[in-house]
Amino acid sequence: MPTSSQSISQMSMNDLTQVMSNLLDLKLSTLATKEDINHLREDYAALKEENRFLRSEIDSLKLVYEKSVKTIDEIDFRSRRNNLIFKGIKYSSTDDMVKLIGEFCQQVLKLNINTDFFQVTPLGRGNLDDKPLLVTFLRSQDKLAILKNCKCLKNTGFVIQQDYPLNIRQRRSKLLLIRREILRKKFGVRVAILNDTLLIQNERFEWSLAKGLTFQNEEGTRKLSELVGVDLTNFINALASNSIPADYFSKNPIGKSAVMSTPAAPSAVQPPT
Repeated sequence: MPTSSQSISQMSMNDLTQVMSNLLDLKLSTLATKEDINHLREDYAALKEENRFLRSEIDSLKLVYEKSVKTIDEIDFRSRRNNLIFKGIKYSSTDDMVKLIGEFCQQVLKLNINTDFFQVTPLGRGNLDDKPLLVTFLRSQDKLAILKNCKCLKNTGFVIQQDYPLNIRQRRSKLLLIRREILRKKFGVRVAILNDTLLIQNERFEWSLAKGLTFQNEEGTRKLSELVGVDLTNFINALASNSIPADYFSKNPIGKSAVMSTPAAPSAVQPPT
């Protein structure tokens, strides 16, 4: 082996060969062997399978979570079943709320509701004189009678709504907007919203906060479009991404083809009450 003081010109052919051999061995020692590559492939396959399994587990957990949330919402809704929210009624903190609602029912709704069978709670904070009023009825027939006579509220500025849990309100708001779009495109189609379910031609559609519009727990946009006879894909996709412009319905009245575009800010469009 040549010393460090030897120049290449002084090396013999054997010395050069030995140096080149040593360099080649050094290089090859850092390269992956076929066995190393096979191990890497096996590790990659194992990681890929583990990833697939974890994704499946996450999807299953999402379904379990959503079912749990829905069960809690249903229990919560049962506790609110006889609740109504009155909006637009002006009052002061010194008013007798029960008497106020009794007089409202009598004068506006043309109903005599026994004031012994309901209680009233102002909602929200602050000192506003028109905060919504939560009215809890002891008898379901009183609540149903009021809802039946809500037609008397047209053009009055007053609103009476069923009291829903937050998650149901969110799902319901999406379905109300879909209903509005269906009626915009095909006026006269019979489509109803029952709590957080959209009903059309005896078929039931729901809104999943994770998956969007669903039919029998599967993607429901295609099925709904088939029933309505109009492609609702763009509208429902925009609804899922909260990208419907606030002025969408004012710019796209009944009978006019809509141009769906994504605004710079999230949607502020509100469903009808």
